[in-house]
Formats: sequence, C-alpha cells, structure tokens
Amino acid sequence: MPDLSEAATDAVAGPLPDDSSFISPEDATRWLTTATNKLRNVTAAALANHSEHAPDLLRIITWWLVFIDRHDHATTLYQQARDLFEAIGDRLGQADVLNGLGDAARMRDEYEEAVGYHQQARHLFEAIGYRYGQANVLLGEARFAKRRGKVAAAVALYGQAAGSYRVLGGSLRR
Repeated sequence: MPDLSEAATDAVAGPLPDDSSFISPEDATRWLTTATNKLRNVTAAALANHSEHAPDLLRIITWWLVFIDRHDHATTLYQQARDLFEAIGDRLGQADVLNGLGDAARMRDEYEEAVGYHQQARHLFEAIGYRYGQANVLLGEARFAKRRGKVAAAVALYGQAAGSYRVLGGSLRR
C-alpha cells in the first residue's frame, strides 16, 4: 500500500485509468463516484499531514465536488484546509479557502454566509496585495448577484472583475 506522499503524488501526476471498461454512462458514473471518494479521502489525509500536495489536491477536488453539487464535502475540506492554513500562517491559502467557502455557500443559496466569506477573503487578498484573488472574489460576488436575480449589481460586479482581470493581463470568462 502506498504511503500518503505516494498517494498524493499519484493523485496529482499519476497515470489516467484505462477507460475501455466504460461500456455505459453508468459505468463511468460509478468509476467517477469511487474516484471522487478516494480523492476526497486522500486530500483530507494530505491536509491533516501537511503534505506538499495538499493545496493542489484541495483545488482539484473541491472544484469537482462543487461541480457535482457535493457542497457538503467541499465545505468540510475547505474548513479543514482553513484550519491548516491558519495554523501555519499561510494568508494566501486562508484567503483562497475563504473564497471557496463563499462559493460553496453561494451554490447552497446561503446569501449571508457567502457574503461573509467573500468579504473575509477580499480583505485578506487586499492585505497581502494579491490582485488576482481580489478579482476572483468580485467574480464570485457577480455570479451570486446574477443567481439572485440582481441584474444591475451583477453587471457592475462583472464589469469590475473584467477590468481587474484585464489589468492583470487576463480576461473574464463567464
């Protein structure tokens, strides 16, 4: 059985599985569910053991969990990561996690919680001068305003996010 470091490395850089056994969409879904649970457990262990791969695993698996509407599992990992980043003094990690918690709360339609997390993330990003993170928070707030039917606020926030990304040499993709 591989140790945590090997499992984390394989999860990030290992070979992809042979998908020739996917005869039906149900086969693929079963495989994805199993793989998701394994990755979630590897990520939790990597966070608990302060693995160098923990931040990469966290980004990948929490994005996927939010994508498949498993906000509860994403939130649990974000909370575990927040505790780790606070303990080691990683303010960028803390801000990224707070933004992720805001996104997960947004997807659950928990407005007050989402706003609170995004504001905390924005303050940390501003404090450390990470403008890309600030733009990401604006984008999250724009998406939430759009989801709540607040069109004027969404347009204004999307405009601010797009301007921020443009200054940083990127672009806004909705």
